[in-house]
Amino acid sequence: MIAEPVLLGLLIEFSWEGLAIAMLSFCLFLLRVPLLRLWKGRRMPHPDPHADLVKKFTAIISAIALACFTFAGLSQPGWAWVLPFLLALPFALPALFLQNRGKTRHLLPELLAAVAIAAPVSAILIAGEYPMGPAYALWFLIALKSASCIFFVRSQIRRFHQRPAGRSEMLLLHVCLIFPLGLLIWWELLPFAVLWAYPLLLGRAMLLSSTQVKSAKRVGWIEVGISLLFVGICAVGLG
Repeated sequence: MIAEPVLLGLLIEFSWEGLAIAMLSFCLFLLRVPLLRLWKGRRMPHPDPHADLVKKFTAIISAIALACFTFAGLSQPGWAWVLPFLLALPFALPALFLQNRGKTRHLLPELLAAVAIAAPVSAILIAGEYPMGPAYALWFLIALKSASCIFFVRSQIRRFHQRPAGRSEMLLLHVCLIFPLGLLIWWELLPFAVLWAYPLLLGRAMLLSSTQVKSAKRVGWIEVGISLLFVGICAVGLG
């Protein structure tokens, strides 16, 4: 979710430019749905009855995004904070393409979107003059965490529908997360304190994957809580 990288960036290195980038990130996240709807409407045999409302919403959010972009750009001596958004495009555009093809719930577009959505944490930190290396390392960290979330939630949803859940593969993925996290710490891009967030992810995967899944919504809300706790641990470790 977009709130995770945005919140982490602001907690670690708050700045007014970072706040503007956070609002820009939310606007870009919101724009994906109406833009895809307008794009699909061009090929529909009958006009969309809500097209005017969608256009107004798109125009308002686009205006807010432009204002935030302008403020952040004019408040900074350079445009280094834009680079994470540009680097996210190779992940965001294929995800939008697959979403437009009706493959929103497939694994590949979810993973691509997770990487793209994590980019704002780097942009916010760079705008606040945070060191470049750790800023990008945190993008990688959030992307890894989001990937674990995707595999965990998909496994739980399959269990809810009484389908093969791939529990062993999901747990193996969580165990393997320790290696890239360890490398980031070894290269001194992240402090050792960030590693305390890892048992939270592994413990959630081990405990909840062996309990009964009562509802899909409950799985989602539990993951929201885990994500916010993860952000809090990382923010304290980096503070």
